[in-house]
Amino acid sequence: MLDLGNLEEKQSDIVQARHWYGEAIATGHPDLAEQARQALRDLDRRQGERRRAEKFGRYGYLAYADPHLMKSSGTRPDSGQSSADEDEPSPP
Repeated sequence: MLDLGNLEEKQSDIVQARHWYGEAIATGHPDLAEQARQALRDLDRRQGERRRAEKFGRYGYLAYADPHLMKSSGTRPDSGQSSADEDEPSPP
């Protein structure tokens, strides 16, 4: 069952790979169940990395930006000044 999970993962059928890893874990075999748990953890880790990479690809640095800096209130976070005043020259 562990080998079936590995095969399905190589063929990019993640749902079936999870199924077979779960079946291998359910057998309770001391060695194979641990290997299946490790394979499932690795699969989860790779999927998480893929999701983060796709999100970063769509949104770039904005995906990790501070939400307080990204709010659209029109004020700068370090002062109460409007961001529209930033382009105008300061009076002498």
